[in-house]
Amino acid sequence: MNSWLALVQAVFSDPQVKILGAAILLNAVLAVALAIVGNSFSWPKLVDFARKQVIPYILVWAVLRAFDQFAGSSIDLAGIGSIGVLSSTFFATVLATLVAKAVGNIQELLNPPEAKS
Repeated sequence: MNSWLALVQAVFSDPQVKILGAAILLNAVLAVALAIVGNSFSWPKLVDFARKQVIPYILVWAVLRAFDQFAGSSIDLAGIGSIGVLSSTFFATVLATLVAKAVGNIQELLNPPEAKS
């Protein structure tokens, strides 16, 4: 049991997971705001969002990170240290996607469809 707890703690103590978590949280807050503005908010949709978007991002990242460490698919960068190739590529892709979604949600909040003519 302690090994699972240590694994979960190690995953969530990683800076990349914290950044992904913050980006996911930002998107969740923006999506909730859009749903409230559009009168379509529902708790089941919020739970579904967590189940379909939050958990898979973290799990895939953790699996790729573990693969990078055990398979040796890491590169060493001076001043930074060892960076996993697959997990870092996934991280960059997901972060870019989340930032793009956040920008789109912010634009939609600032310019709701009703205001457009």
